[in-house]
Amino acid sequence: MDFENLEERRWLIATAAVVTQLCLGAAYAWVIFQIPLVQSLGWTEPVARTTIVIMMVSMGVGAFVGGSRADKGAVRRAATLGAILLGLGTLLTGFAATQGNLWVLYIGCGVLVGCGFGWSCVTSLGMLVRWFPDRRGLSMGLAFMGFGAGIALMGYYEPSMLTFFGGARTCFILGAAFLFLATGSARMFANPPADWLPKGFASTDARMTDVDSFRFSEAIRTPQWWMFWVMFFLSVMVGLGFVSQLSPFAQFALKKISPAITPEELVRQKSLIIGLASVFIALGPVLWAAISDHIGRRSVMITMFYVQSMFFLFYPYVSHLMQFAGIACFLFSCFGGSFAIIAAYAADCFGPGYIEKIYGTMLTAWGCAGVAAPVVFNLPVIKPLAFYLTSAILFLGFLIAIGCRPPKHKGPISVKGA
Repeated sequence: MDFENLEERRWLIATAAVVTQLCLGAAYAWVIFQIPLVQSLGWTEPVARTTIVIMMVSMGVGAFVGGSRADKGAVRRAATLGAILLGLGTLLTGFAATQGNLWVLYIGCGVLVGCGFGWSCVTSLGMLVRWFPDRRGLSMGLAFMGFGAGIALMGYYEPSMLTFFGGARTCFILGAAFLFLATGSARMFANPPADWLPKGFASTDARMTDVDSFRFSEAIRTPQWWMFWVMFFLSVMVGLGFVSQLSPFAQFALKKISPAITPEELVRQKSLIIGLASVFIALGPVLWAAISDHIGRRSVMITMFYVQSMFFLFYPYVSHLMQFAGIACFLFSCFGGSFAIIAAYAADCFGPGYIEKIYGTMLTAWGCAGVAAPVVFNLPVIKPLAFYLTSAILFLGFLIAIGCRPPKHKGPISVKGA
C-alpha cells in the first residue's frame, strides 16, 4: 500500500470532516437562534423548547448508535446515513411549517435532525482521531472550527434569510444544502489501514492503539468518564447561556459605558461586538487545540475553566468597551475550544479503538446542557447574581479538571496529552 498517498489523503479527509462539521454547526444554530425561526414558522416559544428537548435526546441516541456502527468499520455508511437524516429532517421541518403540523416538526427537527447530528458528529471525530495520532488536538480543533463557523454563519445570515425567504423556504434551502454538502463529504470518509502511522511518528509514541484501547463497558465504569461528562455539561451550558444573553448584556453594558450613546450607534457597536465574538467560536477550537498539543489537554482545560470563572466574576463591572469586547471574544473562544479539547483528551485517555461510542455517549451531556441552559440563565442578565452563579459553575469545572487524570489500563498509555 502506498503510504505516501495516505499522508496526503488524510488532509483531504480532514477537509471533508470540516465540511460535515460546518453543516452540523449550521443545524445546531437552531438551539441558539431558535426564537426568530420558530416565530417565522408561526409557533410559540414553548414549542421551540419541546423541539429542542426532543432534538437533544435524539442527538445522544444518534451518537451512540452511530458510534457503534463506526466502531465496526462502517464509517462511510454511518456518515452518509447521518447526513441523509440531517438533510431530510431539515426538509421535513420546512414541510411542517407549510402544513402547520406540530408532530411533523417534532419528527423532522427533533428526531431526524437530532439523530443525524449525533450520528455524523461522532463518526467524523472518531475517524480524525485515527488519522491524526500525531496531531490529535489540531485535528479536533479543525473539525470544531468548521462547527463554530457554521454557527457564526447562521447567526449572521439567518435573519436575512428568514426575512427574504420565510421560515419554510429557509428550511428547504438548508436541507438541500445539508444533503448535498454533508452527503458528498461523507463519501470521502474512510479509516486508515490498521498498520499505518504518520511519517515520523513511531508506534511507541502513540498514546494508545486500537488493540489496547478501553472498551465502552470499561470506560463508562471509570470516574474519568463521568468527570468528562460533567465538564462537558458545565462548559456547554455556560457557553450556550452566554451566547443567548450576549445581545441584551452588550446593550446594557454599552449604555453603562457611554450613557449618551445614540440608538443607531448602540445597534452598530452591539452588532460589531457580537460579530467579532462569533468569529472566536470558530477560531477557539484551533487555537486551544494547538496549544494543548504542546502543553497538554489537562493543563488547557484547567486554564480555560479558571480564567473563565474569574472573568465572569468581574465582567459586570467592566468600564471600557475594549475590555468588554476582549472578554467576550475570549469566552466565545473557550466555548468553541472546549468541544475540541474534551474530544481530544477523551481519545488520549481511552484510546481510539472505541472512541465513537465512548465520546458519543458523552454527547448526552451536550444535549442536557442545551435543555438546562435556558433555565439556569433565565436570571436577569444585568444583575451580578447571574454572573456570580456562572463563575461558581465554572469554578466547579476547574476543580474537576484538576482531578481528571488518565485512567490506568492494562495496555500502555502515555500521559503526554494530559
